[in-house]
Amino acid sequence: MRIPVRLPRPWLILAFALLTGVTGRAQSVFLAERGDKMCPVVSMRDSRPQVLADGKIVETSSNRFSFAKAEEYRPLLVTVRDFRINTSGRNVNGSPINNEVHLHAEFETPFHLDDVFFVVELHPDRPENLLFAHEVGTLVPREARQFDLTIPVSGRLGNGQYRLHVFAGGRELLHSKMPEEVRDRALDRMVAKRIASVHAADPQPFVGPAPDYPEKLLKEGRSGRVMISIRVDTAGRVHDLAVQSADDPAFGEAALSAVQLWRFLPRITDGKPVESKLLMPLDFTPPGQEKKT
Repeated sequence: MRIPVRLPRPWLILAFALLTGVTGRAQSVFLAERGDKMCPVVSMRDSRPQVLADGKIVETSSNRFSFAKAEEYRPLLVTVRDFRINTSGRNVNGSPINNEVHLHAEFETPFHLDDVFFVVELHPDRPENLLFAHEVGTLVPREARQFDLTIPVSGRLGNGQYRLHVFAGGRELLHSKMPEEVRDRALDRMVAKRIASVHAADPQPFVGPAPDYPEKLLKEGRSGRVMISIRVDTAGRVHDLAVQSADDPAFGEAALSAVQLWRFLPRITDGKPVESKLLMPLDFTPPGQEKKT
């Protein structure tokens, strides 16, 4: 199910020194100024940052933002589809007018998540960077939420680069549009931390998206199962994915597409991670028929 969302104008800041040198940064805490302090943003309400200050969640109207390094990402992965940014505008008698940034994105997760918001750092080919922050609210499992934003800006932006952050409750989430090498490095650290003191354990899924129900089977609306073989290496990465059986080839394709993004906690034997092979069942239920938990 896809839920389109009409949005009010997002919080917009022209950021200068606060965003210098952000490209390639690891997991972050998003900060907003309140009084003389930079406080963690835990949610957005009506496009206004809600920050944690002196143990309380309060609103701030400041337009000063920054990022601070976080210990690690929250171990949940949000699927981001069809993320697009483009700009428009025109010149009249040599003066730029009607300059806008257009943003489109779709978010989905297999988990129930509250207080979700996203932040986009836009690095145009001009001295100032732009920062856009907007609330998503609650993400319901398997219900994709689609966003279309049009944001007025001053002056022409030209070309540039962007970086997308997704937060829930103030903690940054992994997402599918992150550069693969960034996500892999972060997961390497997270897996190593969790197995450091383990003596023996079987492999188990750690982070990854649930498979999408195939669109071509929506009219039939039937359930199905896939058995997929996986080799899990000592860092928990997946290799040699293969469908062993599937009630429909479309289920098999959807399973492979999702599981290639998974990361496991590897098998531990005598305190050391070892490679393993496993056969895993994945069940498919038509949207709207999932069991309530």
